Amino acid sequence: MGSGISLSGIDSALGVMLDGLAARQRAIASNVANADTPGYKGIEVQFERQLALALERQVPLRLVTTNPQHLGDGQDVGMGVAPELAPTDASTLRNDRNNVDLDREMTELANTQIRYSAGVQLATARLSLLRSIINEGRR
Repeated sequence: MGSGISLSGIDSALGVMLDGLAARQRAIASNVANADTPGYKGIEVQFERQLALALERQVPLRLVTTNPQHLGDGQDVGMGVAPELAPTDASTLRNDRNNVDLDREMTELANTQIRYSAGVQLATARLSLLRSIINEGRR
């Protein structure tokens, strides 16, 4: 068993959530950029169901590392919770066979940005708490 920093399940879940939301922002940007591309089919990112199932199983999520010597022992990277790209379920196709709805995309982008901002604020608060614990409450 390796020694290193061990983050709680909530910290790992926050990381998975932020990664998923960032992937969703990239997918929305791609959809908006291709809104006038004939034949383009919109994509969306899904990760919430996988994350909820992992948390229900109460399986500890671990920090993803690129090298076993970085943090922890490098086991179980992300518990298989990864953003999934899927075609948009919007079935309304225009004459050019493109199914991107800009109003829907902008609404989803605003929702994603709000959730991402909330996640960053929560992660920042958690890191601030850890910093305080490390410093034994001293500033």
